[in-house]
Amino acid sequence: MLACTYSSHNATPSITEQKIPVANTAVGQLLVKVHASAINPIDHVTHKGTHYFLFNFKWPRTFGFDFAGIVEEADDDQMFKKGDRVFGQIAGLPQRGTGTVANYIVVSKKYCVKIPENISFIQASAMPLVSITAFNALKLCGISTNSDTNKKTRVLVTGGAGGVGSQAIQMAKNIFNASFVVTTASSGKKETLCKTLGADMVIDYKTKKFEMELLCEGEDDKKFDAIVDCTGEAWKCIKLLKKGGGMCSITTGPTIEAMRIWLNGAGADPNDGAPSIAFGVQSFIENGCGGSLINYFAGGSGLQKACINQGASFHHLIGAPAENGVLNQIALYLKEGKLKPVIDKVFAFNDSADAIQYQKGGRCAGKVIIEIIKDP
Repeated sequence: MLACTYSSHNATPSITEQKIPVANTAVGQLLVKVHASAINPIDHVTHKGTHYFLFNFKWPRTFGFDFAGIVEEADDDQMFKKGDRVFGQIAGLPQRGTGTVANYIVVSKKYCVKIPENISFIQASAMPLVSITAFNALKLCGISTNSDTNKKTRVLVTGGAGGVGSQAIQMAKNIFNASFVVTTASSGKKETLCKTLGADMVIDYKTKKFEMELLCEGEDDKKFDAIVDCTGEAWKCIKLLKKGGGMCSITTGPTIEAMRIWLNGAGADPNDGAPSIAFGVQSFIENGCGGSLINYFAGGSGLQKACINQGASFHHLIGAPAENGVLNQIALYLKEGKLKPVIDKVFAFNDSADAIQYQKGGRCAGKVIIEIIKDP
């Protein structure tokens, strides 16, 4: 088979010949023939070696977390069968045999769901990582999908035209029943996109400081119940939180709680296919001293204290896949039309390196997709 791989961190990606991975169907693994994959900002983070000290990777590593394709091999419990159209996100970080910019991958059935009939492979591949992250971020902010529509829940999403931001806007409006959603984006195409997705107000971050535009000292009802920070601007958002509100950042202020959830949940089961945790890492993050050091130097503790002083809460989220409960919900929302994929550009498999570089530029409106097999 072919895969988009790199032989060392920061090495130039290229399409290389690899052996088709072998799925152990007896422990719930599936062999999936990939039709489409997506590139996310986290691909660049892990490509440059940010996580090298945390895991033991199988080389050469392959790009890609999100996938959509067809089951080639499955166990006999009837949850999935050969020929099923599925989409999902791999457990942990991509490595040889699991990275999704490839003809075939092995993935645990815990991280797969069936694609709704009204959704294509390309559309499905755009959803898993960003939609799971957006859903979990809004929940960590303390709002509920059962929110009373009369409560007038106010939500701020920074970076509304990005992958996570574009899903967070839709979810805030259509699933969490927010009455007022504000986001930041550049004027023109991205502003129009955000309004189409449901944003009531879009602030051009290039010409205005959103934190000043939205600041309302002493007027708690004009502040926000939930803030999802997708752009690393959590510190600017603190004074915009209502008492009892919550903020979740996917970029700023990593906390030991977020890291523990990520490491213990994203492929802790060896059958998930995720890279194994390096020696000493688990014990360090589980002890009190290690946790305190991470919180202090990563900035999480400072943000937590500042939000507490505001009468609110702060959480950091590392976008690990949830076992298919959340993704099953995403599939239902897609079927019902409550969510829609937001796609910036689709590249052919042979142009994978160009797709990776294009996404790295950081100016995308939605997701960058690599079409592994062209739909008829």
